[in-house]
Amino acid sequence: DVYQLYIDMRCYGKGFEEFYQRLSDEGVNFVRGKVAQVTDQAISDEEQGKLVVVGEDTLLGRMVRIPVDMVILCPAMIARADAEEVARRFLISRGADGFFLEKHPKLEPVATASAGVFVVGCAQGPKDIPDTVAQASAGAAEALALIDKGTVEIEAATAVVDEEMCSG
Repeated sequence: DVYQLYIDMRCYGKGFEEFYQRLSDEGVNFVRGKVAQVTDQAISDEEQGKLVVVGEDTLLGRMVRIPVDMVILCPAMIARADAEEVARRFLISRGADGFFLEKHPKLEPVATASAGVFVVGCAQGPKDIPDTVAQASAGAAEALALIDKGTVEIEAATAVVDEEMCSG
């Protein structure tokens, strides 16, 4: 048997809902809940010689023990640790989740508030490979359009003296 324990699942891409439905039809067990522990401590004959996933089924409101042969842990995707510094240097915005924000999700999905700076793929948030490649192509096309113009006008950066860092 195959089990998928999840906290939140969204099937947002083309064909993703159909893929989810096919997996469900083929017998994949989707359990909404949190994994608390993976152990090899058996408490029944069924669990002997297996790994046991211990977790909470939040839909049923009860703890579950699932004996399995293999466990695959998929961590959440989070923004890079240096994203704040990158955003500051390039004058681009970040969302509450820490990922970079596009200028407008529908009208300018790869542009940022800074002229000539584009954000694509997983820099905007978790994405699959086809979406990432499509966005990368769009970003490259936008950059090429700017290069073809010959010049790009950008907002001037202003220097600031930090007297605490100066030596005299």
